[in-house]
Amino acid sequence: MFVSMQSVNSAKDFFKYVALELLEDKVPLLTDDSTPELLQQQSIAHLKNIAPYVLIFEKCEHIAVSEATTRNVSHNLQNVLLTFVFDVINQCPDVRIFIVSRTKFQFARLNRVYFEQSLMPLCVSDAKALLLDTFPHSDAENEGPFIDDNTLTQLAEQCARLPLALIIVGSILRDGNLSPSEMLDLMKEERLKALSDESFSDSERIDKVIRTHLARLTDVFRQHLAAIGYIPGHFSKEAVAAVLGFKQETGGGQVVKELLRVSMIQEESTGLSMAQRHRMRYDIQSLRREYLEKHVPLKELPVVRLRYSKFFADILQCVNNQMLSKNSMFATATMDVVWKNLEKLLTQAMHCTEDSYKSFIKVAVLAEYPIISFFQKESIGFYEDMMEQSRMFDGADHRHHGLMLSAYAQAVTNIEGDIQKGIDYYEKARVILSVKGTPVDMASLFQHLGWNYYKYGHLNKSQRYLHKAYKLEEEGGMHASLLMSQTLSTQGLVFSIMGEKEKAIKYFEDTLDLRISNFGEHHPSIGAVYNNMGLTYRELGEDDNALKNFECGLRCKRRCMKQANLSIVYSLSNTAMLYVKKGNFDRAMSMLQDAFSMCQKIGKTTDIALIYDDFGLVCMKKKEFPEAVDYFQKAVDIRREHTPIHFTLVEHLLHLGQAQAEQIYEAVAQLADQENVAPNGQTVVTENNSNKCEQAFEHHDGNLSTNEQNTMPKATGRPRQGALRCDQYRNLYEQSRSNLQEAAELTPQVHEQFPKSKMPLTVYKELAKLYRVAGEVKGSTKNEMLAKMEVTRLNRLGVQVDEEFSVEEV
Repeated sequence: MFVSMQSVNSAKDFFKYVALELLEDKVPLLTDDSTPELLQQQSIAHLKNIAPYVLIFEKCEHIAVSEATTRNVSHNLQNVLLTFVFDVINQCPDVRIFIVSRTKFQFARLNRVYFEQSLMPLCVSDAKALLLDTFPHSDAENEGPFIDDNTLTQLAEQCARLPLALIIVGSILRDGNLSPSEMLDLMKEERLKALSDESFSDSERIDKVIRTHLARLTDVFRQHLAAIGYIPGHFSKEAVAAVLGFKQETGGGQVVKELLRVSMIQEESTGLSMAQRHRMRYDIQSLRREYLEKHVPLKELPVVRLRYSKFFADILQCVNNQMLSKNSMFATATMDVVWKNLEKLLTQAMHCTEDSYKSFIKVAVLAEYPIISFFQKESIGFYEDMMEQSRMFDGADHRHHGLMLSAYAQAVTNIEGDIQKGIDYYEKARVILSVKGTPVDMASLFQHLGWNYYKYGHLNKSQRYLHKAYKLEEEGGMHASLLMSQTLSTQGLVFSIMGEKEKAIKYFEDTLDLRISNFGEHHPSIGAVYNNMGLTYRELGEDDNALKNFECGLRCKRRCMKQANLSIVYSLSNTAMLYVKKGNFDRAMSMLQDAFSMCQKIGKTTDIALIYDDFGLVCMKKKEFPEAVDYFQKAVDIRREHTPIHFTLVEHLLHLGQAQAEQIYEAVAQLADQENVAPNGQTVVTENNSNKCEQAFEHHDGNLSTNEQNTMPKATGRPRQGALRCDQYRNLYEQSRSNLQEAAELTPQVHEQFPKSKMPLTVYKELAKLYRVAGEVKGSTKNEMLAKMEVTRLNRLGVQVDEEFSVEEV
């Protein structure tokens, strides 16, 4: 039997509806003179005499008593229901009762037989199954409406895995007006609107259902909920007390308790044992949160924003304190839980006021490490805002402003990859901090300048600044600080580039010992040391040692960093390229796809060029030259825009030129093979195959006879799009030569930045080879000479290179 409590306004109404359901064949017993007591007696008497029976009372939230909701009915109705339930349970042992309500009931007198079950959102697999059941579909792309598993999963998540939302989406797809992918795009753009079409009834429109539910709240609790909704992620009772302005946590606990009772918020207890219930966190269902943001204006927004900023600034400072101790695992665990809330904190700096400035500047100064290392997407904007706020509130010559300039420089260097911009801001900071700064401030500044000049390849300058930093750290007794270990690590990288590999490894080992002794084995910075050691072992040709260190560093970083992070991107790139060298292309591509996805999530970073270049190198190994050209071109375009005179641009140009040239060599080799086969099928040894190469590049107007077109070679491993034409050879040749020549013109920067690099030698050899294949003897000879001069220069610097090399052999 089902009884809806939505229309019940009195005790008589209640028993009348119960009696009508139970005593259908005894309707004459129901008269206007029937009292509630009489109807109750008749109903219980009837239940005693029937077989096992189930009573279901629906929508009982309409009679539930709660501090959070308005009372449109008699206060006594809840007691009427509970008393009736108590009497039935005691007198009718074969009757089972279900009370369905969005507000929790408490049955103190029936605690031994009362069981509470909260209905949570469906799991992903059940949500997908329900969605598939609501509209006809096909598992094959060419048979009827097709929905792939990824789209299906995203639709289920966009529906918050709520049955009503899933059924609505299914009905829209069933009508055929939208495809699953179009529906997903619409949901991502404005899902409340998509789930609240006016053609639906009010009980089917998500916005109407949420509005009706929220309308039951008192004005006070509706504002409480809107203020709590300002917290974007999970929240604790302490956070609720803070944003609502309660001085005691108990005040926040009481609000949480009442909102839980009326199902406005939900518990997030995943992974918590009963003993950890004190750490319980809560959340607002995502569709309700979206409705609150759009339709329930927060009356005291500036006050709530101030409270929010102060509370979570304190949380971030605690995270920093734990991060710089052996409790770093607790710090990363805390960040994972409150990640969204800390992200929002960093975006609030633009709204900084005189009241909140103290909290913001304190966290900006003291929590620089976790902000820049972990919140990479938000850190640049945060420190950009704080530069302006510190100038406005403290003055342009105040220490705080100098520290904000330095922190901003660090962010643009490490995240955007703009090394020169970083140096410019560090120099601005030095003007202030050299007068107003502490020894720690100056040591940090010198260490960062040393890093930037290392990245730029100015190794002597880098060493000078690192020496200044280390001297201040020694004098200040900073041995237990993260700063000193960063200085040592950067010195190791400099020594590695200068060719002093063993010395570099010694510095990395010292750094590792220092970090483990001060911060424990699970500190986020441990992974970076392993990565740097891997780089040095790779340069030594010890690939197995390098791979071991790369993988160890990657594990450390993944354990500590659950969000997209450039530090993980570097480790993925280094590890992937060693797998490429070992021929494991599938594993390498999987890692590079992961790295690429992270770069996209982080946003504005030039390091995505590194991943494009890696993709290109994999394609080169697989002889997929056109695809490699596309990837290398993207890398070159990014570097040209952001680091036009950096050695990485030379590297990308070299790779681009090589990929374009390889298409020529492949085609020319096939042309030579065809010309070397006699009509009888026997191989003919020609006097000089380079004559065939020159034929392909013969100076002409690009026009070929039909005969000549048909005898040109196909592109190996790819569908023939028509015969290769001479103008195609010529275009590839011009593009390759242009890119390699641009790389050659930048070799003076490489000599200055990395004097022991073999990259200029490779550029000259590639140019010489390209000119030789094209029959350009003068250009080939010139670059052979430059290559030999480069060999002499490298040998003079102690870099071992074979002096004799043959372009013909290459």
